[in-house]
Amino acid sequence: MLQQATALLYFKRCGKARKIIHQLKYKGQSALAYQMGFMLGLTIKNSPVFEVPDLIIPVPSGASKTRSRGYNQCTHIANGLADATNSHVREDLLKTGKSKSTQTRKGRYARYLNVKDGFILGPGGNQKSSVLLVDDVVTTGATLESCARTLQEGGFSRISIAALAWTS
Repeated sequence: MLQQATALLYFKRCGKARKIIHQLKYKGQSALAYQMGFMLGLTIKNSPVFEVPDLIIPVPSGASKTRSRGYNQCTHIANGLADATNSHVREDLLKTGKSKSTQTRKGRYARYLNVKDGFILGPGGNQKSSVLLVDDVVTTGATLESCARTLQEGGFSRISIAALAWTS
């Protein structure tokens, strides 16, 4: 299903990556999200093995989260990544479907159930394009798996993922 995956940082409970993610998710630091996305994009662009994508799709945020934060941090990460790689961001290709609750304090299986079938494919898009899904933090991978499944069911076959941070 997935072609490639990468993350810029390792997320630890008391580490610097946690502080960065906290700033861009909860403290309105959209410029930091863009800067970190640009750094991630440079890493991808300069990688001898990671394919630079045709399209970059940020993981969609629910309307209430976007309202409370004032923005979707994944979109700002994706915009920085796109500028670094000369790719295009498509926010309209993937939308949130059914309302879901926060993933923050859920276990692995609860996260999976919470986002299972939680996304819908928007109109348009060339299914022959290579797609890079962008998220802020990969914990269990449930959100990215659901997004990738939706894209795959819509005919996209060259799907990769990138995140600012991952944790185990």
